[in-house]
Amino acid sequence: MYLIQLSSRPKGLFKTINFKSGCNFIYGKKDENNPKSSLNSIGKSTVLDLVDFCLLSSFTKSTSPRLDSAKEIMSGYEIVLDFKIGRKLYSIKRSVDNAKTIYFGELGDYNQYHIDDAKGILANLIFSRKEYPGIFNPKFIRTLLGFYVKIHRFKKDLFSDPIKYIKEVSELELNVYHLFLLGLDNTLSFENFEKRSELKHIKPLIKEAKKYVAQKYNLDDIKTISNEVNLLKHQINSLERSLKIFRLADQYKNSEEEANDLTKRIKEQLMENVISQKLINDLKESYELDDKINTNKIKRIYDEVNESLSNKLKVSLDEAIDFRKKISISRKRFLLDEINNLTKQIHQRDAIIKKLEDRRAQLFTFLHTQDAITDLTQSYLILNDKRIQLSEIQSNTNLIEELEIKKTVLENDINKLKQKFLAFLRDNEDNISKLFNLFYDIYTDIYIDKDKKAGFSITGNSRKEKYLDIQVSVPDMFGKGKNHGRTLIYDLMVVINNIVNTNNFPRFLIHDGIFDGMDKAHFILIKQFIDSLPEQGINIQYITTINEEGSLSEKFGNSEAVNPETIETEAVIVLTPSNKLLGEDF
Repeated sequence: MYLIQLSSRPKGLFKTINFKSGCNFIYGKKDENNPKSSLNSIGKSTVLDLVDFCLLSSFTKSTSPRLDSAKEIMSGYEIVLDFKIGRKLYSIKRSVDNAKTIYFGELGDYNQYHIDDAKGILANLIFSRKEYPGIFNPKFIRTLLGFYVKIHRFKKDLFSDPIKYIKEVSELELNVYHLFLLGLDNTLSFENFEKRSELKHIKPLIKEAKKYVAQKYNLDDIKTISNEVNLLKHQINSLERSLKIFRLADQYKNSEEEANDLTKRIKEQLMENVISQKLINDLKESYELDDKINTNKIKRIYDEVNESLSNKLKVSLDEAIDFRKKISISRKRFLLDEINNLTKQIHQRDAIIKKLEDRRAQLFTFLHTQDAITDLTQSYLILNDKRIQLSEIQSNTNLIEELEIKKTVLENDINKLKQKFLAFLRDNEDNISKLFNLFYDIYTDIYIDKDKKAGFSITGNSRKEKYLDIQVSVPDMFGKGKNHGRTLIYDLMVVINNIVNTNNFPRFLIHDGIFDGMDKAHFILIKQFIDSLPEQGINIQYITTINEEGSLSEKFGNSEAVNPETIETEAVIVLTPSNKLLGEDF
């Protein structure tokens, strides 16, 4: 993405700005007739705001305070940004009157979009690349563009850390975007960010759910809660049974008299069973008597008197015994029939006793319940209250259990990522080394103290949530000027690397006031370095604000390339206290 022109429709809101390769200075110059007038609020940063506005930045008082203040002046105008991606020319138009409506398309052929749809289209045009192995989401667009467009708003610490380029975004999340911009696989960092974000969301939910249950029901822990749930279930079941019995009260109007009568009848049946059982025992004894008679023994007695008589007597006895046996069989049949009849009667009485006892038990339960439930309405209210209480506790405890399980799974998954990040570093050792070489080449072209250590690195750090430390270091980097230089070198490394390796990524860098406090010699070398890049086939656009006072009104050495007159000549726009961008302070 190469910027071509920033203008207004209709023309006249501000002077059209044409961008070019190399340094694009937005220059603040003193009025000759009034050298003491301030160069603040003449519109230098507002120019950059307008570029960012066309790149679909948020338009609110908090995010765009200068443009919000200038709404009345800008009303009726469209801000237009023309740019090139590959060989195609594009144009985007946006108005403060309807900031959510975007007109975008190839040059001269606009289509109307809602800003959210326009972001998706622009994101794919600028940042998508088929060969990239990691995660890219069109929703990344504004965070990614925030790397290329760094503008002073309020009194934020701009350029304090090249890695944490957006203060409101965590380093954990920023690692996802840095790896993407560096062309390194960001899948693990994205997964780490997603899982930790979900974990951070779950933890307070668990805490709040436990706190709610503990406070409302005076319960301390999950074990106590479980006991309370079981107790409530028991109480509900008891109440339901009691109320069911109570509703049958009409059937038990003479319940005490009936219970006494049932007891009497049960006793009668039991007595009948005792008598029947005694009869059965007696009949069984009679049934088991021995009817056998030995006729041979009688015959031997009579043989001693008269053998003929004994034989006749034996025959008579045998006939008598046969007759007796026949009678005995009939008797035993009779006895068995009696025993069976009596046993059957006992079983029938047992069944009657069982029914009588069940009925009596119902009456006793009712009589007990009748004493316990004095107010039916109140009992229903108690039952309903306990059901609600049980439902609330169960829903909360179920939620807590589900969240705890999810929390454990996420923690295990996050812990497993440690080893994967170590493998990532091994697999990308050569790519990281190439990035270091590019960083160091840029550094040594700008700074003369080459004997001191400076560098770019990506290392593992299991003590931090992000697991990866992306670090940029230069000597004396805690001084304001050197720290600004640290950001400049890293940003140039990223942009140059993507110019070489992509066809669509931004070819521009926007730095608002980065040279404030920077050594003049370094400014000269930086300008010379950037101006030399197009000659090497790297068409980079470096867009920055600079004032005549301070950095340009003092001597720069012998270089004619950076004297105030040259800067003014090369600037894409010159603003003065008497020639402000929008005619007023913003």
